[in-house]
Amino acid sequence: MFTISCDSHLNSSHENLKKYCVKCFKNVNSNLKTKYINSLIDDIISNYYYANSFHNFLHAFEVFQATYQIQKCNKKLSAVERTLLLITALCHDLNHIGQSNTKLKSCKLIKKRSYSSEGEDIISLYNGALKHSKSYDSIFDCENNSSINEIIHVHQTKMLIHKHVKSIFNNESAMFIKLINNRINSLILSTDLQLHCKYMRIIASKPNDTMVQMIAILKMADLSHTCRPFHVHLYWVYKHISENKYMCYDLPFIAKDTLNFMKIFVEPLLSVIEKYGITKTLKKNYQQNQEQWSKYL
Repeated sequence: MFTISCDSHLNSSHENLKKYCVKCFKNVNSNLKTKYINSLIDDIISNYYYANSFHNFLHAFEVFQATYQIQKCNKKLSAVERTLLLITALCHDLNHIGQSNTKLKSCKLIKKRSYSSEGEDIISLYNGALKHSKSYDSIFDCENNSSINEIIHVHQTKMLIHKHVKSIFNNESAMFIKLINNRINSLILSTDLQLHCKYMRIIASKPNDTMVQMIAILKMADLSHTCRPFHVHLYWVYKHISENKYMCYDLPFIAKDTLNFMKIFVEPLLSVIEKYGITKTLKKNYQQNQEQWSKYL
């Protein structure tokens, strides 16, 4: 079906992607019912924006797929932890409108300091996402930190899991829901690259902690396009450029920027994941992609 080393998912229907997701969920937790998983995935898909070039359901699927492959090499996680990890992988960018945290923070500051219309369209669009997720009324209600996108992803994920907690986990106790909420917070916030160094220090300091291992798996999966065949990786590089509307499309610049990104963010995670006994496919693809980009410098 779909593997790390193929590209068939890029042109596949949501129905086929859903079937793969259901199979993965049932492989990690045999108690799950297909109809309940389908219902959850339908809700997740409806909260992704098709207009986004990068932060869309296809990206979420790739992160899910990589998460599934990597978690198989970890023997410590329970069925519930694996289920939550897969759900969070699918949900980690819910209601993303294709704007970076830096841009959103800038729009908030501009709007607070003046009557300028600059940023109004973005704020209006994001407020629509907030209303849809029923998490906040306005972007100005978000906590005063830089992880604006992740805050919204966290709240929407919590709401979806609360809706499906009985059918998926068969546990509605306050203690269980609190535990899940705490894990969702840590998992999704860890995908904010501005917090990368903080979470890498946590990963280094607590290598045997199962929650920390879940964080490492999700962080690696979120950047896993760098460990896929070059044409798949290249697809996502240019999708990211398109979504962020970079002004520079000079190939040597893109090659240098991508290689720096891989060196800073991906290599340390690969080193961590290798300790779980992860398949050599990820590292092999990563090294081939490095070599390919080096030709364009």
